[in-house]
Amino acid sequence: VQQMLQNPVGTLGTIRTKRWQAHGKVVLVGDSAHAIVPFFGQGMNCGFEDVSVFSALLTELAPPGQLSPAATATVFQRFEEARKPNADAIADMALENCTEMMSKTADQSFLLRKKAENVLENTFAAKFRSRYAMVCYGGAGNVTYRAAQVLGEQQAKILGDLCAGLGDVDQLDMTQAAALIDERLVPLQRELGVDLSTVKV
Repeated sequence: VQQMLQNPVGTLGTIRTKRWQAHGKVVLVGDSAHAIVPFFGQGMNCGFEDVSVFSALLTELAPPGQLSPAATATVFQRFEEARKPNADAIADMALENCTEMMSKTADQSFLLRKKAENVLENTFAAKFRSRYAMVCYGGAGNVTYRAAQVLGEQQAKILGDLCAGLGDVDQLDMTQAAALIDERLVPLQRELGVDLSTVKV
C-alpha cells in the first residue's frame, strides 16, 4: 500500500496529429502519430499495423532501385490516408471503453444489452460480431478499426431497439434480430467490404 501511495501518478493521454507526413521528408508512425489510452489494449498492435501497411506501400510504390523523392512522397501520403482513419477510430473506441468500464458495468440496461450482444454473436456469427471481437480478433477480412467502429455504432442501435422494454435476455425476439441484422448490418458490411467470418475468437 505504501508503494502504491508513494509512487508518482502517470498520465494517460491521446495524441491526434493533424498530419503524419511532410513533403516526402518525414513520416510519423506509432505513438508519435497516434498514442492512445490503454483501455482496448491496442496501442502496440496499432503501431505494428502501421509498419505492415508502410512496408506494403514501399514494396508496391517504391521497390528497391526505384526509390525517388516523388515515390517517397506518394508512399508517405498514401500511408497517412490509409492509417489515420483507423488510428482515430481506435483512439475513440479506447476512450469509450474507459467510460464503459468506469461507469456502465453496474447499469442493468447496459448489462442486458451485453447479454443480448453475446446471444446475437453466438447465433449469427458470420453477420454479427461484438465490437470487442472485431477490434481484438479482426484485421483479416478488412475488419479494420474504422470498420469495427462503424459497424459497432450500427450494432449498438440494433441492440437498443431489440432490448427496449425487455426485462430479460430470454425475451429477445430472434426473428426481429435476424431481420434487423439483414436490413441494417449486412448492407453496411458489404459497403465496407467486410467479411466477419474471418473474425475468430
